[in-house]
Amino acid sequence: MSYESHDVDFFSRLYRFAWILLMREDVARKVVMDALAEIHVRDSHSHEDIERKQARGFQVVRQRALKVAVIPFESLKGESRGWPPGTDTWLVGMDSARVTEVLHRVAEPGRSALALALLDAVDVESMQRILGLSILQLADAVDAARGAVAEHLAANEGGGL
Repeated sequence: MSYESHDVDFFSRLYRFAWILLMREDVARKVVMDALAEIHVRDSHSHEDIERKQARGFQVVRQRALKVAVIPFESLKGESRGWPPGTDTWLVGMDSARVTEVLHRVAEPGRSALALALLDAVDVESMQRILGLSILQLADAVDAARGAVAEHLAANEGGGL
């Protein structure tokens, strides 16, 4: 069985999204396989374009992942928003596993929104549909999640989470 490169990119992003939400390989794999099976079953009954099918995959993964409990952290400073100045270059040198651990603990829907944005998984309209948010709510969720990630990475720069 061969896959085109856009299929491999989709599979990779879908699994990485599940991993960020779940941080458990066995559960992430099962959730992704279930989502792919659902897309495959609906494929024969649907005339949706590829982008909608892929967005539905992310939606199924998110719905199933939200059933798994995650203990979010408390905000350190209260209303910290967005990336602080200079964060983009600071994040480049950051351990990606550490960033993923912090992102995993961000409250929903910000966690899913920022994960989808960082993975460049779907377009904005699909992201709105997946998360059930308006464009303003989506922007606020991404902004708050970025702030929480940056805040906790900076606070724990010298040690573990």
